[in-house]
Amino acid sequence: MLDLPLSFQYGALTSLVSYTVLYLTSVILLRLGLYPGLNNSPPPKQHLKIHSYITSLVHAIAQTLACWYPAIHSTAHWNNRVMHSDDRLYVEYGVTGLGPTFWSGVFVGYLLTDLLAVGWYEKPLMICHHVFASVAWTYTVSTGSLQWYHCFLQLNELSTIFLSIRPVLISGFGYGKASKQVMALNGCTFFSFCLIRVVPLPLVLYKYWSTDRHTLQNHAGDATLYMITVLLLFHTVMQCFWFNGMVNIARSVLSGSGKDPNVKKKAS
Repeated sequence: MLDLPLSFQYGALTSLVSYTVLYLTSVILLRLGLYPGLNNSPPPKQHLKIHSYITSLVHAIAQTLACWYPAIHSTAHWNNRVMHSDDRLYVEYGVTGLGPTFWSGVFVGYLLTDLLAVGWYEKPLMICHHVFASVAWTYTVSTGSLQWYHCFLQLNELSTIFLSIRPVLISGFGYGKASKQVMALNGCTFFSFCLIRVVPLPLVLYKYWSTDRHTLQNHAGDATLYMITVLLLFHTVMQCFWFNGMVNIARSVLSGSGKDPNVKKKAS
């Protein structure tokens, strides 16, 4: 039986409720005709995507604001990346005043709710991402380990802000893919993805392999070590796969040899 802190449970419940409210609000906006790009009544699948992009956008903004301090500025988290765990609901640091464990609960709650809402049309890679991340976060929170890793990876949602705005502008509001607004978002997506997801990866992997995996093994056991190692490698391959696609798109657009296809919905 997993021993999950109350702050984590509150976060998951908050995420479930807020996702539902945002999703239903987006449905109402669609029925009121406030998504002019969808006035031609495309297949319902496109409608569902718009609603999920709205929830993704709000979630990404919240995670970026909440996790910036513990991931970037907290020496307590950085100096003890494996075993430092602040399970308090309310904290005196950060923008939101709510603790990292609460926001980990929000993250897991979002992933599971999103999976229920749109999982039937998502690609297998994204489904695996949602499932694996939910399992890893929930289990390591129950063992009181890896909070810095949680916060840093949740901070990766910074690039999801731009990834979510782009399809809303194109599909929801009818902006052209070559419009100035969309091209500016493409640039923000590329550079934020590179800065927050790709550039730090070598350091994160080095710290994990050189010191943190040994601490994790002593603290949580072999099974946890093997699970986290495999999932961290999966995360690395996934981020590199997505970034390679972005590089190819950018090269194609800049050379004028191809069109700008749809960027993947989100990466968490």
